[in-house]
This record gives sequence, structure tokens and C-alpha cells, in this order.
Amino acid sequence: MNGIYWGDAPLVKKYALEGIVNMSRDAMLQTLLVGAGNVWQLVRSLLMYDPSLEEVNIDNDEQINQQMSQAASNTHALLACKALGMLAGLMKNDLVTPENPVLTTALKKMITKPLAKLLRNKRAFDLLRVLNTNVETPTRIWNIHMRNELLAFLDKMEDGRDEKGCLTMAEELAGCDNVVYNNLKNEIVIGDVYVRVFIGLGGGRDGVREIEDCGAFCAALLRFTELSLQKSGGTAATATVGEAAQQEEDIGEEIWHDVKDKRFVMAITALKMLVLVDGLVDDVLSKKEIGGPGILLSLLELPQEAEAFDVSADILSLMAPKGAFADAVASNGELWRVLRVLQQPGVGEGVDENGNGNGNGNGNGNGNGNGRMMMQTKEEGEMASASAGKTQKRQIQGWSVLEALSSSPSVAMNLLRTSAWVELLGILVGYCRFTKAYESRKGAAKTLARLLWDPKTKEER
Repeated sequence: MNGIYWGDAPLVKKYALEGIVNMSRDAMLQTLLVGAGNVWQLVRSLLMYDPSLEEVNIDNDEQINQQMSQAASNTHALLACKALGMLAGLMKNDLVTPENPVLTTALKKMITKPLAKLLRNKRAFDLLRVLNTNVETPTRIWNIHMRNELLAFLDKMEDGRDEKGCLTMAEELAGCDNVVYNNLKNEIVIGDVYVRVFIGLGGGRDGVREIEDCGAFCAALLRFTELSLQKSGGTAATATVGEAAQQEEDIGEEIWHDVKDKRFVMAITALKMLVLVDGLVDDVLSKKEIGGPGILLSLLELPQEAEAFDVSADILSLMAPKGAFADAVASNGELWRVLRVLQQPGVGEGVDENGNGNGNGNGNGNGNGNGRMMMQTKEEGEMASASAGKTQKRQIQGWSVLEALSSSPSVAMNLLRTSAWVELLGILVGYCRFTKAYESRKGAAKTLARLLWDPKTKEER
């Protein structure tokens, strides 16, 4: 295929490519073809396509010039695309071949994961146009600099390749592990979507137009959020992605960032933008197998100073009033996550911002344990005021979520069937082991009032 022995012989290369396509149907031949180094020439052929030329009918040999031409290069590129898809076992229907995960992984590294998915398509024109132009969309990023980096990598892999003979697939493709494009180093890709570019489009139906499966993208964002919550210190999140979600392609990747990292904020912002498109992902966020209700409610325990907390609050404000989400919270038994946040005593009530005791034994929070009053310094007052404001922020959001959820009959019945309504009474009357903060007592009163009114019949329960 590289023309070393045949020179400029377009027809010879065309027949060689067709031979690879036909041999790719056998798993053993797949292994030998990859191990012999054919992949590098196949990928190089993809980069020789000229989108400005009209499509060439690859079945009409008479129209192919005997000398190398751009038309012949386009023909070779189309065949190479088909050959790679079949060698990797990515094609479907009449072109289906044995799966080849080793080559599939290597192709995702070389031409990026989102673009590698296009090898499944019988029409290779979409992939070839992208690989030979400058493109930046939520699912595709490619430019001339990346093309040059890939060509340099192929030169390196082909240098002295003939002397090595036939290798195993793992040995032949080992170099692909080191392929990293400079302009993608800081990109975050979740569910095959470039989150930065997606956010940059501003949301709405136009923003999701190119995303093939918004539900899968949403599920991937939830998985990312769950892992980030679990692995970031000091934040509890125990929701588990079920088997159905694990079977979804690309969701099981161990991708996560600290909750204070800007990339985590970007992911949460992308999730908010999906939620803002009415009805687009409500079913995914309410699906028990994915654990959406538990993951979203766990966001209430994010650090309040983090930007992600405010974005998460917006998401919960949008989802909590929706009946399907509230029903999922009730059926999944996730209501305790909200109640745990609301039952915590506030700052200045014997605990610090992290829930640790700071009382001193006289019941007013500023005594010294010997019955003597201690004057609070200006600095201590400012710190206490700021800390109380932060606690109030979490409490206000938590009560807002609970009030919206309790409008649903399923959540209301859940509260009435358990001791939760008693605990709400304890907060309302300022019982000793509950917070006495005004916002909490007001929230408890509103929630209890909701329990007395049926939104369906508009009558008292």
C-alpha cells in the first residue's frame, strides 16, 4: 500500500485495500493484518482525502486514472475508512466483522474518540471531511495542527517498520498510548461531547442538535458527577449507577475531577443546560437504574463557597417541582439526603460550619463554661456572621427543594408514613436537638403546610 515496490500504481493500491476489506471478516486475518503494520498506511490514506472534489464512484474502475491523482487518493481514503471500520469490528449489518477492541482503542487515540465512532457509518464522507478540514463542534474537534501531529506520529511508526516483521497487535499498536494532541490536553470529554464547546453554544435546542443521544450524554454527566462527589474529600455521595447504566457505552469510564475544579463546574453547567431544555432529559434524571435523584440531591452537600453549589442549586430548583422527579425521589428512598442537610444544627447553635461542636457549656454559644460572659472580638463577630450566612445559604436551598418535592403526593405520603413529619415539627418548635435558625423553622412550617393540601384535588388531606 505504501508504493515502495510498485511506485505510483493507484489500481494496485485500490486492489490491496479491497483485499484488506474482504480479509477483515476473519478474526485471525485481522490479527495478522494489524500486526504486519497495515494500520499506519490506512490511517495515512484518510488524511489524503480532498473534500473539495466531487465524490468518486469507487466501483467504476474505468474512471480511475492509471496515474496517481487526487481522485484516486479520495478513492483510497474511502476504502481505507471502510477497511479500518471492519478491521476494528465497528461496522454493522452486511459489513459486520469480529470485534477488535485493541485496534478500536488505538483508533480512538489516533483520530480522537468522538471521530472514531464515525467509522461505524457506511458513508465515510463525514469522517473524511472532518479529518481534512478545521472543525469545532460539541462532538468534533479537528484542525490542521492535529492533522500534522498525526502525520508526524505515522512517520515515526513507519520508520524502519519493514525490518520488524509481523508483531502481535498489542506490540504493533503500543505507540498509540502516547498520542496526545496539544490543543486537547485541557478539554474535558464526557459522553463523547466536548463540554467546553457545548457550553459555548449557549444551550437550547440548537445546542444539542449535533449530539446523537442526549440521554446518554446526561447519563455520562451523572456518572462523572457521582465519581467526583465520591472521590472529592469531605463530600458524601453514595448513589450507585445501576447495571443498566453500566451497560451504556462510555458511561463506565473512571473520569472525575475535584468538586472545586473548574472542569467539575463545567460538567455541572452542561447538566444544567440539558435540564433547561424542557423535557429533554427528565426521564434520565428520574431513572432508578442511573441513580439520578440521589446524585442530584447529594449536590446539596457541596462546599457552599464552590461555584458548583450555585449551579447545582439551579438544577434542583428546576427538577424538584417536576412530578416524575419527585416520584423517583420517593420510590428510590432518597428523601433522607435532603432531611440530613436540614436537620443539622446551624452555625452559632453549638456547632461550627463543618458540624463540629463549638459550644462552651452555657447555652448561649459565647460563655466560657464558668457562667461568665465573654466579649466577642470584632474579628470573631465577622467570622461568625460570614459562617452563619453560608449555613443559611444551604438551609434556604434545602428547604426550597423539600417544599417543592412535598407538593408531590408520593413525597408527601413518604413524609407522613415515616417520622419525618415529627422531625419537621421538632424543627418548627425549636426542639433542642434540631436547628433553631429562623429560615429552617420557616421552611418546616411551609413544608408541613404542603402536607395538609392535596395539589390534585386542591383539598385538605
